[in-house]
Amino acid sequence: MFALEPLVQATITSGLALLFVNAAVHKVRDLSRFRETLNRYDLLPRVLVPVAAALIIAAEIAVVVAAFMPAGRPFAAASGAALLLLYAAAMSINLRRGRVLMDCGCGGVSERQPLEWWMVRRNLLLAAVALVATLPVSARELGWSDLFVMSCATASAAGLYLAHATLAVARSRVGR
Repeated sequence: MFALEPLVQATITSGLALLFVNAAVHKVRDLSRFRETLNRYDLLPRVLVPVAAALIIAAEIAVVVAAFMPAGRPFAAASGAALLLLYAAAMSINLRRGRVLMDCGCGGVSERQPLEWWMVRRNLLLAAVALVATLPVSARELGWSDLFVMSCATASAAGLYLAHATLAVARSRVGR
């Protein structure tokens, strides 16, 4: 039977934790803007937007907390994948509606980014990677050297994620 290397699972979930702690901090830092962005997606009645906003932030924080507990990593991976798929679906619906100029809400407080299909593809890819971390894991315990490798791999993945986002945003600005 196949068993995933625990270092792979830990690296994927630490990357998810970094992604979702950043996302939650941006949302909490400017909650009113997050609620307005969520409302502009026009997927929920306006009266439900504050509740949905709170639930999204709570879900992102739950992913972060679960990622730090070895027994919680499959939950973090599955929940993170579900959130990423939800975000991809919301973006896809609005892109199909032709709403390309609305803020995606994924750039945080300081950066407004219009919706684009590359964001949907990015979220689908991240969800697929997250689902890998739900596979059964071998019983090998992680050692200190594994934690160092996990930290380096997570930092590298974060750097690649930021570089991709920066290049994609720059490409879209040049194309306008």
